[in-house]
Amino acid sequence: MALFNMAYENGFMNDRLYEGFLLDARGRAAYRAFFEALLGLEDGRAILWHCTDGKDRTGCAAMLTLFALGADRETVYHDYMLTNVYNARTIEAVRQRVAPHDFPEDKLNALLIMCGAVAEVYMDNALEALDREFGGAQGYLSEALGVKEKETACLRQKLLTE
Repeated sequence: MALFNMAYENGFMNDRLYEGFLLDARGRAAYRAFFEALLGLEDGRAILWHCTDGKDRTGCAAMLTLFALGADRETVYHDYMLTNVYNARTIEAVRQRVAPHDFPEDKLNALLIMCGAVAEVYMDNALEALDREFGGAQGYLSEALGVKEKETACLRQKLLTE
């Protein structure tokens, strides 16, 4: 809790978290490398990407991949929000444990995010940032990551089955 409180009070845990992942130089370099790995994937091979919870940095990677493959926002949100279904038991246990502390809603949401949950507002803010800075996810892929239409066509051929 001490680590969480420090992160929350210093503004590190908030609903703008994903914007930093996507927009800062380190994040762009990581997502560029991620797409280079996808593009370099040999036929018939698979790739696994993950992090501690597999929902924040990797969730942004999944979101970008879905957009590169032609998914719409509804599909992206549905995929993202499934995290809460699969982590429901953990999320409820955290809620029960912190219930006596009477956290304000935004602080409780930040804690739940840190403990396995996701919230639409995090993805909303990430997509709004991509809309604002690049005209959307496709613009981000093209301008920030160098994943042009030729590369997205290659990804679709590699990753989509008929």
